[in-house]
Amino acid sequence: MECIQKWGESFWQDTDYRITEITKSAENSLVEGASAELKAKIGEIGEGGFALKSEKIKKLTESEKAEVKKRGQEVVSTIQIQKLDDVIRLLNENVLIDGQKVWYITIDDLDGDWIDSDLRYFLIQALLEAIRDINNQIDNVKIVIALRDDLIIRTFRKIKNPGFQSDKYKSMHLEIQWQQDDLSKLINKRISLLVKKTSVESEITLEKLLPDSSNKTNYINYFFERTLMRPRDVILFFNECMKYSYDKSKISKDGLTRAEVQYSEDRLVALSNEWASDYPQIADFINILEEFPGLFKLHEKRFKIDGGLLEILGKPDLGDILRKEIDEKLARNETTLCESYIAALFKVGAIGIKRYSNQEVFWSQDGRMMGESEVDDQATIYIHKAFWKVLGIHGK
Repeated sequence: MECIQKWGESFWQDTDYRITEITKSAENSLVEGASAELKAKIGEIGEGGFALKSEKIKKLTESEKAEVKKRGQEVVSTIQIQKLDDVIRLLNENVLIDGQKVWYITIDDLDGDWIDSDLRYFLIQALLEAIRDINNQIDNVKIVIALRDDLIIRTFRKIKNPGFQSDKYKSMHLEIQWQQDDLSKLINKRISLLVKKTSVESEITLEKLLPDSSNKTNYINYFFERTLMRPRDVILFFNECMKYSYDKSKISKDGLTRAEVQYSEDRLVALSNEWASDYPQIADFINILEEFPGLFKLHEKRFKIDGGLLEILGKPDLGDILRKEIDEKLARNETTLCESYIAALFKVGAIGIKRYSNQEVFWSQDGRMMGESEVDDQATIYIHKAFWKVLGIHGK
């Protein structure tokens, strides 16, 4: 009951309030265990939360940074395990006693700006541990957490506690992949909902709204080829199409082209934001491909790619993660700049790779993995059509 007494009053508060309560508790524990000298540099915790901001971090010595990290790991570990077994036993024996009732809890939006980035990954790991324990020990409760691939990868890379093994989480992991039929059904349901608000009685679908297909262009395929096969991309592209065809009964070819220009620009911005933590220069990297052909052999464009990379890598604001990663690989002669570049663009979904003529095109959206060592001069690079317009690439 101690846990309920401690957090009971704030349980029914808004989510933001409860996150703030838990965060402040972690921050207080972190500061309380710090040395006197470190406390002086950190400062007091005010209404805005933890005072150890980026400008103060820069002034800390390496040993002080190590102390903050160690204390942070200890605090998060304590939050993770403290009284968890008691809470699970309480729920199992006194609350969730009706085995006929099944409860599902969903957790999302963990990629938002809800806590300091460094602490976020340890809390996510603690959350995964807690979810695994609850799901294994309470039969009629299932907790489902939605995490983007890049957030999972970043969390596992940040967590380096003794004995940590990312493989043990694989049994909990179900990768969601969307097929064109699934996305068609999704967008058609949205269209049906819009049509219900009008006097139109006939069934309206995306295929009927798009321009009529011909021998040269199948427009339903054209539409989906410009998405990363995710609901958000499909919805945003469709909304842009409707914006430029609001006074017509169908989406015209001109309206589709104009919508694609804006959509392509927006996708590049969205991709930059999505991967900013790992690749702060990803938009500049993609722009190296400006006016390239839609597909090309790597050896044909290696010289131009290398020139663009050297220009970008000379900028002072290159991300620390990327700079360290490249420096380490170059020092070990594991790869060249070009291979690292291609692997990064593949990882974020900007390109696909076909290694051999008899092989299919690999895309990271399909759950494929590709390392620098698997990229060679004869590989064929496919620029994703979502970025064709923003890069000035022509073709169907």
